[in-house]
Amino acid sequence: MPEFLARFVASEWPGFGVAEGFQEWKLARRAWGAENPGSALGDIIDQMQAEIAERRRLRVPSLPVDEWRFE
Repeated sequence: MPEFLARFVASEWPGFGVAEGFQEWKLARRAWGAENPGSALGDIIDQMQAEIAERRRLRVPSLPVDEWRFE
């Protein structure tokens, strides 16, 4: 995984606020994951752990459970 997708850094997503940049980062991670498939369970767990860690770091409110989408 490219380094800029491994961890969210708001300054690497210019033109967006923190919340919007975080959403763009998540979309970019998902797109990269779709192009580079690996273990489905491992990818989901890694993605969830990374998003939880970034939310805690940035204090971005989490999405309601019904909005989670696993592809």
